[in-house]
Amino acid sequence: PGSMPLVDGRAYCEQSGMRLPTVDELLGITRKVRVWQALRGKPAIDVHAFPGTPTSSFWALANDGEMPAGPRDKVFVVDFSDGTHHSLAVAGDGYRVRCVR
Repeated sequence: PGSMPLVDGRAYCEQSGMRLPTVDELLGITRKVRVWQALRGKPAIDVHAFPGTPTSSFWALANDGEMPAGPRDKVFVVDFSDGTHHSLAVAGDGYRVRCVR
């Protein structure tokens, strides 16, 4: 799917019997790439194991797997273009979703 807010991403995964991944789960399938590799469009994910995965940012939950309960709780975004991750305040921003079982 395309980009969507966190709550929509959760619903998308749940309707398929899956869930949103934790930050460690997503980082486990990425690798850090050098800046020059990222600039050339070389993704931070194994394109043979995960064909067609865009070099975009994907939602990830904290490692306890819980959805944020309040404005001080953080969620994460894992960037498949360079293998980095960032914490965010909960917002309606749209990022991609990769569901896991």
